This record gives sequence, structure tokens and C-alpha cells, in this order.
Amino acid sequence: MKTRAAVFRRTHEPLSIETLDVRAPGPHEILVEFKATGLCHTDLSVVDGALVWPAPTVLGHEGAGIVLETGPDVSYVATGDHVIGHSMPQCGHCDYCASEKTNLCDELMTGNVMKRTGFSSNGENIGAYSGLGTFANYAVLHEDQIAKVNPAAPLDKVCTIGCALVTGVGSVFHSAEVEAGSTVLVIGLGAIGLSVIQGARLAGAERIIAVDTNDTKDAVARQLGATEFINPKRVAGDLVKHLTDLTGGGARYAFECVGTTAVMELALACTHPGDGVCCLVGIAPTGSVMKVDPLLLVMGRKLISNAAGNTKVRRDVPKIVDWYLEGKILLEPLISHVMPFERLNDGLQMMRNGQVIRPVFLY
Repeated sequence: MKTRAAVFRRTHEPLSIETLDVRAPGPHEILVEFKATGLCHTDLSVVDGALVWPAPTVLGHEGAGIVLETGPDVSYVATGDHVIGHSMPQCGHCDYCASEKTNLCDELMTGNVMKRTGFSSNGENIGAYSGLGTFANYAVLHEDQIAKVNPAAPLDKVCTIGCALVTGVGSVFHSAEVEAGSTVLVIGLGAIGLSVIQGARLAGAERIIAVDTNDTKDAVARQLGATEFINPKRVAGDLVKHLTDLTGGGARYAFECVGTTAVMELALACTHPGDGVCCLVGIAPTGSVMKVDPLLLVMGRKLISNAAGNTKVRRDVPKIVDWYLEGKILLEPLISHVMPFERLNDGLQMMRNGQVIRPVFLY
């Protein structure tokens, strides 16, 4: 069959809107009709060359849709099920999958996920970003990368759960393990940082200090659970000292959600000695090097990171969808724009300009 897709062919150029061929699903694969996809800053990083990725590839990893067809041996879903994709596979039988401490999988570590694609054009193989390629309205996915979710959930809202929410909320619960009554510092208020705030609120944090250079983020951060907002541009003097003093010697938990090494170093410096945890959530450009003063770690701070919030696709995605339906998680404040699929390149430019939180595109 045919599909419309946004193809990454060269850095620093707009995505190419093309008609691609989609093959039939093979063993353990499904054909999904995506109804909506979110645009993540990681997609922008690939287009702008900050994150190296092979071309040609259909980008996108934050999609929700409906199963149209199942291949042989598929046991998890059936035609008509509503599903959300996840960049981290869960084969269910490797040592990684057997552990509750990690969301890694042999399928990822051996590189098999990066080879997964159902797209081609005139005999040319077209990749699918992280095995998903949600910038296409039809795609073939492996069943170990999808979560079956409550069909009552609106797909144009819960598509954002596939990356922003699993990464932000997951980092709170499955990586940093935030404790009730604690002080949490969140630096960078994109969709993922705002999701960290929601996770910290659900975890029972007493103080959630949101930090961003954009004053318009103040209101939405407080709506989602922040107790305070700091704009670094309005801080006189040393920012580390200001944040450290504000948190009584450092935050118990600090989350870096920007993706630059300078902010990563800042977040670690603002973490409380002895028992503080600094969680790196943002993805720095390829080749970046973070400078760490070993003394900061000798004094008991922990520096951690994760992929996709250390969440497992079938364990966590349906749960977060249910939290949304129960009103525990808000998605509407994260979705700043809703546009037709054909305007993906406009969305990329708006993201460059800092005009969006999370744009969602409809097919």
C-alpha cells in the first residue's frame, strides 16, 4: 500500500513530504494507521544536525493510531486496537526485559531496532526512526514496540505520551525515584520538563521549582504542579548560588531537561550534597562532553540518566493513559498547537523559534 510520509534526507533541509510504499506486516508485526503524531525536539535535532542519524529516514516517534492488520504470530494486539508506539522495545525474554531496573532490551542493544522499517520508495529502503517512523500515516511496527491502550482516550492527545510523558514522568518514578515531601528542581520547561513537573506532583514533592528563560512558561508550569518559577535572566549574580540558597543547600532532586552540557553541569552543581540526585533527561548534541568535578560526586551526589524515562512500553504507557483519563495527568496544556500533517516543516521552524511546547499533527 501507499502512505504519505515526511522523510529526512539531508541535514539543514526541510523534511520531504513524499508518497512511500509500505509492505505487508511480517511475523510479530502490525500495520498501524497513525491518527496523530507529536513533534519532539529530538526530531529537530536530527534535522538540524545536532543528533547524527542516517538518511533517508521517516522521522517521528510519538504517535498514536489504530491497528489495521496483524502479521503471523502476533499475540498482543488485534485489528481495531488503539495503540501508542514506544522507542524502547520489550521483547520479553532477554535478561534486560526480565529486570525491573531497566527498560533496555537485546533488540535495542544489538541494533535490530534501528533496522526495522516497512518503508521504501522506488526500490530504495527508507528507514523508520527508532523503529517507529510516526511521520507517516501508515507504518509497519513490531509488536514489541507498541502498547495497547484504552480506546476511550483521544488519540490526538495521548500520542504525546509516547515520548514526552514516558520520559518526563518515567524519569521521576523509574529513574530518580522522587520521594514525597522532597524539593525538586526542573530546568527546562519543554514538554518533557513539564511532564517531569507532573510526575513530581504525583510523587508528592513538597516544592517543585521550575526554571526557564521564557516567562510564558510560568503559568503552565504552575498549572501542572510547580510551586515556584525562576527565570535565570532575571537572577542577579551567580545562578548556582541563587538556586542553591533557594533550596537550602541544594535540591534533593534536580532534572536537566534542556539538552546542553552547560545546563547539565549547572543541574549537578545545584544538587544537595550527601543525598542529592541529578537526573539528565535532555539529549546533548552528538560529540558533546560534560565536565564533572569529581568532588561533587565524592560528596555523595548521584548523577544518573535514562532512555525514555526508563519506562517499559506495556507496563507504563497504558498506565499513563489511564492517569490522563482519570485526570491525574494533564495533556492539553502541553499541546500548544494542532496542525495538519503537511505543516510539519512549519512546526520545526516554530520549535526553532521557541514558539511551541508540543505541536501535534493530524493525518
